[in-house]
Amino acid sequence: MGNRVLIIDDDEKLRKLVHEYLESYGFQVITLPDGSLAMKTIEAELQEFSPELAARERWLVFNKIDMLPAAERESHCAELAKRLVWGGPVFAISALAQEGTRELCEAVMTYLEQQAAEESDLAQATADTEAVSE
Repeated sequence: MGNRVLIIDDDEKLRKLVHEYLESYGFQVITLPDGSLAMKTIEAELQEFSPELAARERWLVFNKIDMLPAAERESHCAELAKRLVWGGPVFAISALAQEGTRELCEAVMTYLEQQAAEESDLAQATADTEAVSE
C-alpha cells in the first residue's frame, strides 16, 4: 500500500474528488469532515507508529493567520483550539506577514535549549553513577 494522506475538508464533494484522485495514484487516503476528528486520527496513527513519539509534547501552530480579519484572529484560534480540546502551546503565525514567527522561533529555541540541558544533566548523572560504582 502507498503512503497515507489525510484530507480534512467540510465539503463532502471535494473530499470525495480528492480521495478518488489520490487513491488512483496509489495513496491510502483518509478523509474527514473536521479537525477534531482529524486530531484523534493523527494521535492514533502516531501512537501506532511510535508510542514514544506520541508521548512527546506537541504544539498547535495556525499558519496563514493574516488571511483572517485582525479582529477575528484571536477568537478564531481560541475556538479552534477549544474544539480540538487542545491543552498544549498554541501559536498563530503568518510567515508572509512575519506575524508571530519571532515568538514561535524563540519558543522553539527555548525548548531545544531545555532539552539539551536535560540531556546533559542526565549524561552527567549517568557518568557520576558509573564512577561511584567502579
